[in-house]
Amino acid sequence: MLKKSDLTRIAAIIGITADEFTTAIKAEDEQELTIPAVFTESEAKANGETKFKAGRKAEKEIAAKELAKALEVEIETKDIKLVAETYATKMVTAAKLPADEQVSTLKAEKATLQGLVTAGETKLTEAMSTHNNQLFQFELKQSIAANIPEKTSIPKTDVTDLFMLKHDITKDADGNTIISKGGAVMNDKLENPVKLAVAVKEFSESYLTKPNLPGGGGGGKLPDKFTKLSEAAQWAHENNVIVNSDKFNEVLAKRKAENFEFDTIPTEYL
Repeated sequence: MLKKSDLTRIAAIIGITADEFTTAIKAEDEQELTIPAVFTESEAKANGETKFKAGRKAEKEIAAKELAKALEVEIETKDIKLVAETYATKMVTAAKLPADEQVSTLKAEKATLQGLVTAGETKLTEAMSTHNNQLFQFELKQSIAANIPEKTSIPKTDVTDLFMLKHDITKDADGNTIISKGGAVMNDKLENPVKLAVAVKEFSESYLTKPNLPGGGGGGKLPDKFTKLSEAAQWAHENNVIVNSDKFNEVLAKRKAENFEFDTIPTEYL
């Protein structure tokens, strides 16, 4: 059985007397209790309207905040009307600015935009310069490797790296390759910039697996005589000897026919 104090509290909560509640609990047959309404009809209606108004208020506050953000109005308010009035005041104030002040403002804004554009263009130029230099270095390395003769005593990649380390290679305004060594531009006998292929082959000569030359124990098969310059160049190409090098001239001097012809050397032998 419940304590009397508990029965009294429960009865008070549902709005009846403790005796009525006790009698109903002890009765053997069904009992009907008349429990007064928690809210009267008018109170329930008022409660509903209060919740409705609270919801409407929250919606208006959210709308005011979003409107202020859209109109770029710096104001802390939950009133849409105040946001609109503040925006209108802002527009009127701007319209009343003297013409020269408006011009100054616009010029300042233009200068800021131009500064941003210039900064962007500078970054783009720097990026393009870096890209072009990387591309030039990549293509240059390929060209050097392609002109290194076969049968080198060290890997061709090492010969390529050594050549690039010991030479400065650039392009002039006309796109011609300019090779410098020790700060001086390398020129041929006609004082024209030496060709990359020629410079690479001359440089590679000291890294070639040495062919056997006349008097050196046989080696690359030599004809009894060279009747044409192109024949000597072909032999040099097949035996990794640089055309017009000291070794080439030595062999040519010993093997040149009496009626030797100075014909054109094919470019693949140069």
